[in-house]
Amino acid sequence: MRPLLLLLFFCHSLSALQCDFEKGKSWSIKIPEDKFESGFFSMFCVVIGALELYEKGNIASLSLDFAKKGLYYSPVRGDNWWTYYFESLNLPIKSPVLIRLPIDDKIRHRFFTTSLESGAERNHWLIKKYIRVKEPILNKVDAFVAEHFKNRFVVGIHYRATDKHIGEAPELSCQQFIKRIVEETADFKDPYFYVATDNAYFIPEILKVFPGRVFFLDATRSTDGQPIHKNALKPDLQGEEALLDCLLLSRTQFLIRTSSNLSLASTWFNPYIPVVLANPGIYD
Repeated sequence: MRPLLLLLFFCHSLSALQCDFEKGKSWSIKIPEDKFESGFFSMFCVVIGALELYEKGNIASLSLDFAKKGLYYSPVRGDNWWTYYFESLNLPIKSPVLIRLPIDDKIRHRFFTTSLESGAERNHWLIKKYIRVKEPILNKVDAFVAEHFKNRFVVGIHYRATDKHIGEAPELSCQQFIKRIVEETADFKDPYFYVATDNAYFIPEILKVFPGRVFFLDATRSTDGQPIHKNALKPDLQGEEALLDCLLLSRTQFLIRTSSNLSLASTWFNPYIPVVLANPGIYD
């Protein structure tokens, strides 16, 4: 029997057709293997939504085991890519009644949208209660902040520029977004910028406008407009880069972002950061 990829035990019945949680039996739900081709923070949103339903009592137990599946799986790092970045998540069973049902896209989408509906402060509370970023990653974040952010007003910038605009958010060119950044920071005194982007050409452009005031990770970026999380040579490293960008954005004093689950999640790690969303999408 193959390992369960994401095992959820519900203490209320679930209508698979309508994705509504109602009073009734518990459910054990397995997400099929072909549902694990989503990006890092798309899956993170699904987990946060499941945690919210667990906290409310809709889910009787929750454990995560991606079992050699997903875009970030690396054989040398272990079977479950979640544990490359976070401590294991295994929450106690609240109900002994189990009925198995394969999860479908509507149910998975319910978890995703639940995380969006919960809001930044609620999701921040869930993260603090249930999710533990591994210490080596936190150490990298702390070291970067100590070196670059100390005693500076840092504006977080996130430019998602590959596939996000297709059907989800209006497309925004480098020049359009940089113009918006200039406008939004015109009243700030000597701001510095932390830039997270999947576009290799964005950083040279913003450096022309703010020379000597831009920080960024040495990370993988796209040169052809294709998403960097598909067909990655080092998938586990790309997952870490995404998480580092998210955490570093959350440490800035002001955030200007494009539509993206990554920078949305950064506001869950820091729900009090002022935010400008330059191109609201259907999930923002």
